[in-house]
Amino acid sequence: MRGAGDLEVQSWNARVERYWARAPAWIRLIRRRWRDRVVETVDHAGVIVAVRDTGGLTHRYILMTIASAGIAILGLLQSSPAVVIGAMLVSPLMGPIVEFGFSFAVFDQRQLRHSLKTIAVGAVLAVGLSAIIVALSPLAQATTEIMARTRPTLLDLLVAVFSAAAGGYATVRRKSDTLVGVAIATALMPPLAVVGFGLSTRDWPIFLGASWLFMTNLLAIALTIAIVARCYGFGSQNSPRQSLWQLGVLASTFLLLSIPLGITLRDLARDGQRSFAVQAALLDTLGAGARINSLSVTPGSDGGVRVEGIVFVHKYRPEAGAKLRDEIARRLDAPAEVAVEQVVIAAGAEPVLRASATQRTETIDRQVARRIASRSGISIADIKVNLDSREVLLRPTGTDRTIAEWRELERDLALAEPGFAVKIIPASGTRLAVRFENGSTEADPAALSLLQWMMTRMDHPPVDLVSYPDFATGSRNANLRIADRRAEEVARFLRASSERNTVLATVIVRDEEELLAGLPRSVEIRVR
Repeated sequence: MRGAGDLEVQSWNARVERYWARAPAWIRLIRRRWRDRVVETVDHAGVIVAVRDTGGLTHRYILMTIASAGIAILGLLQSSPAVVIGAMLVSPLMGPIVEFGFSFAVFDQRQLRHSLKTIAVGAVLAVGLSAIIVALSPLAQATTEIMARTRPTLLDLLVAVFSAAAGGYATVRRKSDTLVGVAIATALMPPLAVVGFGLSTRDWPIFLGASWLFMTNLLAIALTIAIVARCYGFGSQNSPRQSLWQLGVLASTFLLLSIPLGITLRDLARDGQRSFAVQAALLDTLGAGARINSLSVTPGSDGGVRVEGIVFVHKYRPEAGAKLRDEIARRLDAPAEVAVEQVVIAAGAEPVLRASATQRTETIDRQVARRIASRSGISIADIKVNLDSREVLLRPTGTDRTIAEWRELERDLALAEPGFAVKIIPASGTRLAVRFENGSTEADPAALSLLQWMMTRMDHPPVDLVSYPDFATGSRNANLRIADRRAEEVARFLRASSERNTVLATVIVRDEEELLAGLPRSVEIRVR
């Protein structure tokens, strides 16, 4: 069998050589020099041994993965690029990724499975630790560093490809791979930490976006390293079937990755073109002396755009609003909503400009607040808009809605205002009932999810627990004991969710008349 395989490889190599013989002379010269001066100088056996040594599932790998993931998620929660970069310096992910690429290149299935196992363990550790840290942290908001890793594009794929090309070269040539490992880890560890964030906060768009970015970068890096390895002569003894299979996997994977990422990049480019067209329309309409101080172009209703901003002008033009709307609609071929303020510049008017900029910020704040107030029914006085951080904070004073309704409203408002992070903080006095099955002390997971959301939004306030037994079946004493254990179960959940002891009092309802005020087989959480 081995002799037949060798003959097959020799036949395949002969066919390849005949193909190259038909190539132009200058291409044959480049190929010959590459083979003689580059490929023949590589210690293929030594490189494979080194790759296997650095890609193992060792105690060092586990420890450094945990450390890197912890640093990464803390940096993301603080929106600190410096801390995130620090996580890259200790990340060990390059080892198994390089092993994956070289194993694929030489068609070593045993090492391929080994590298996949190591990568999987590292990913699970990183995601799990990140989720735990987010669950324990008082900072559980989606920062700009987190959101930046939830919408991958073709540019992210190219970053992974170039990082992998450098990693493959450093591995083959036995060069220092520290900085290359940082580049590869940059494409992998932060997305894993964001996956953990999405899992802990149950923010599934963030979870799925970061997961897609991680899988894209993982495949792109591993397969690019495999291509580099083949260029340096690794896998030259593969059979024709193996080589064709590798070629098919490489081509189909990059094609499947490129299509959705290219679509996302196209959408971003379209947004940039829209912004450029709006700027041009502003300058043409308001005159050559106009100067754009700030501009926001966001999706509007009916597939159009909403334009907000401030422009410094030498002469106020009262008719500019209507003209701008028509001009932007003409250039974009889409409906336009325009809220642009003109600030007249006068000599020595620096204080005026500063006051105007403040006025403009307050005006746009009010516009966003009015839109949200009209959609939510919440008083505009209870809505705070921060344009710098792009956050909207709602503090309703009423308790007429349930926690489930507040959370659903928050999601709806976030979809209606895609440029802002919307958060609703329920009012003091809010109540939430956690239901239990008859005779059980295991709480409803959906109710616990709502409880986690409520406590996070309200920064873990002090609460009282009121446990309502069900006297319809069983003995009274048994039902009271079950009610007590249910209250303790909820209290334990709250203690695990916060470093502070938020449970101030626990009451077990014993009077059957008082049961009418609550739901049987439930623990009611009352915020003080």
